[in-house]
Amino acid sequence: MFGQLSNYESERCWRKHPLLHYDSLMRENAYLVMAALRTTERPDDFRYDVDLDYEMTFDAWLQAVKARAYYE
Repeated sequence: MFGQLSNYESERCWRKHPLLHYDSLMRENAYLVMAALRTTERPDDFRYDVDLDYEMTFDAWLQAVKARAYYE
């Protein structure tokens, strides 16, 4: 299901498909791709699933995402 996400390592893919569509039983969703990066489950690696109110500000998180993105 998520196998095609690796295509977003290419800026060309992102330009052609800037929206990700993810549908559940309850609703259809569309998400604007703002960055493409690869991370791992290692505790010392970048965490994308943080509580922004508690662990860091949104601006600090966004800068961390941009620093790891494949392209601007």
